Amino acid sequence: MNSLDTLGAELRELRESLGVSRDEVYLKIRIPKAYVKALEEGDLAALPAPCYVVGFVKSYCAYLGAHPSRYVNAYREALRPVTASHRILPLSQRKGGQDATPRWVSEAITWAAICAIIVLGWMAYTLVVRPDDSGGQGRVEAETLRMVLPPAPGEELP
Repeated sequence: MNSLDTLGAELRELRESLGVSRDEVYLKIRIPKAYVKALEEGDLAALPAPCYVVGFVKSYCAYLGAHPSRYVNAYREALRPVTASHRILPLSQRKGGQDATPRWVSEAITWAAICAIIVLGWMAYTLVVRPDDSGGQGRVEAETLRMVLPPAPGEELP
């Protein structure tokens, strides 16, 4: 039996000593009966998200006239893993003191990415912004046009 079970039993005994049923708790402070039962039995799996449960515990304790901090702390403590096997270990501790990749590999990848960005930027500039000047091949040269008007009636052609 953990501390949450003990404190939940205390809440149940306090509620029963006041002569209040779970239905009356629901009608008065709108905590669903299933959640009140889960709180009193210490059933974490039947409870909603922790942010809701903390609010429920505070409301329930205020309704029963109990100080909520002890119950909230017991709930939060029950959420924490108890054994060391649940801890998330750094990669260096999981692999027997050796990291999966040496540090220089990650630095080399970073520099390769920076160089690739520079090369791609240069290629985009030379191909899109400043296309290759082919020295006039394929270009059309414009000359001045001389227009010849038809001769007026009675005039001869030059």
